[in-house]
Amino acid sequence: MVDPKDSTIAQLKAEIAELKQQSQDYIQVHNQLLDAEHYLKLLKDEKFRVERDSKERERILQTTIDNLQDDIKRLNVILSEKQEELKAMNAELLMNKKKPMYLSLIHICRCRRIERCRSRWSP
Repeated sequence: MVDPKDSTIAQLKAEIAELKQQSQDYIQVHNQLLDAEHYLKLLKDEKFRVERDSKERERILQTTIDNLQDDIKRLNVILSEKQEELKAMNAELLMNKKKPMYLSLIHICRCRRIERCRSRWSP
């Protein structure tokens, strides 16, 4: 027959083995938790860095956009001024075309010597 002490010892040994396995399982789960917490911290740090870089890029792009809009406004003003100057020049040119042209005597004499007039006295 089996001695009750032997069965108690066997039962206690089984409980010890089970507790050792549970302890190893606990350590393994604890390590996995620590790894997961570390990975979460890395992800949070990366998220913070990406958000910071994104905000910086957005600020730079907004500054560039503002500068370009200012340039467009400035160039539109210059364009308007140049268009007004062009209108004035065109009006002056039309007035000059209607006036009779008087050539200097030097210009007339020089033009007789060459086929095409390139004189500094030409109108």
